[in-house]
Amino acid sequence: MILAAWPAPDNVVALTTTRQAPAGVVAVSGGAYAEFNLARHVDDNPLAVTANRASLYHHLQPQGLTRIRDGSEVAAAHAGWRGLCNGVLAQTVVAFESRPRQLLAWLGPAVSAQHFEVGEDVLQAFVREFSGPSVGAIEAAFVPRAGLPGKYLADLYQLARLQLKSLGVDAIYGGEHCTVAENSLFYSYRRQPRCGRQASIIALREA
Repeated sequence: MILAAWPAPDNVVALTTTRQAPAGVVAVSGGAYAEFNLARHVDDNPLAVTANRASLYHHLQPQGLTRIRDGSEVAAAHAGWRGLCNGVLAQTVVAFESRPRQLLAWLGPAVSAQHFEVGEDVLQAFVREFSGPSVGAIEAAFVPRAGLPGKYLADLYQLARLQLKSLGVDAIYGGEHCTVAENSLFYSYRRQPRCGRQASIIALREA
């Protein structure tokens, strides 16, 4: 598993699973879903998915995780480019009672700019609809592809950072992984449509 590298309080645990089972856990998915698939909607054996989920749950129990977020605030936000463009992060930030400058953000694994080609329509959607960053800052996150007019490499990590900073969230961590390039660690629908799924988890540790 990949643990968030950030200065969060000790009672906050954030992590992303990978396609490899955690140490001491036996994963049972095979084929295109090998080995630690956690998704039921991808045609994996349902019994294998249930077993993998149960193994993850029991693996986390010694860490004292609880499903009740008592006494403080945590949130998980997930989106593709459309959700990001339409304000998932902005809606998450304003949902907190804490002020933005009190928040920490960790960007979990996603497709990197080197592997995310988009068209002019995506760039223009961000220019029109993405709140917070300037047009110049948004355009800088889209690198034109040489010899391919109207094609760009889009940096979703940078776009997320730009919006978080515009909202007053300055403590931003993560963003160093690529789910497409790191085949041994991550499933990727973009790389291989028939594949499993990993999970990102944030929870509070029991006192």
